Amino acid sequence: MRETLTRGALAELAERGSAYDPVERLIWQSSSRRPDLVGLRYTRMLTDVFSFYRGNALLMADDLARGSNSALEVQICGDAHLANFNLFSSPERHPVFDVNDFDETDVGPFEWDVKRLVTSLVVAPRSQQRTTREHRAQCGS
Repeated sequence: MRETLTRGALAELAERGSAYDPVERLIWQSSSRRPDLVGLRYTRMLTDVFSFYRGNALLMADDLARGSNSALEVQICGDAHLANFNLFSSPERHPVFDVNDFDETDVGPFEWDVKRLVTSLVVAPRSQQRTTREHRAQCGS
């Protein structure tokens, strides 16, 4: 696989076409949701950058679908951001960091969940107006 797709290619993001309208995509998606909750969804998405990020798995999937991928398809979470992960205990009482939200699950390239999770690690502290230095100090890196 490495010979046909480099790691660098996975980091590239293909341009959106000029006709792409993210607001129209969100409106389209909302047509399949409970109409009485759509306004609440939008209100929550407008709270901060991370809240918007959490609420737009569709837009990120649109972006990722235009780019390169490994073609190694698995059952992905589909919405693998930091707020959808938690620490759990295994039956042996070992700590396990794992996903806790499966309402967007689908078959897709394995790296989509990885990209969404890693991106959330960048977006989350920025939504709190914290500098990279402050974030690293708190995380110990």
